Amino acid sequence: MQSEQNDVDAIRLQMVQIRREHYEDVREVIADAERVVGWGRSGWPYVCAALGATAATVLWILASRDRTAPAGQASSSSSAVTEVG
Repeated sequence: MQSEQNDVDAIRLQMVQIRREHYEDVREVIADAERVVGWGRSGWPYVCAALGATAATVLWILASRDRTAPAGQASSSSSAVTEVG
């Protein structure tokens, strides 16, 4: 009877130790996840700013182009339309 009680107590102590280790592991995982999420939140404005700057640069380049077509292209495209039609 005493031997069985000692076995039960040993098992309970092992369970307590396993729960404690599990709890510590979960806390570490949660802390790592919070760090990752925190970085994502703080880094997001930089991504948006980079995309906005790229879009603004592309629009600026497109707007600075000469909007008039060369004379040769304008006449050939209008003649192609008249030949077909």
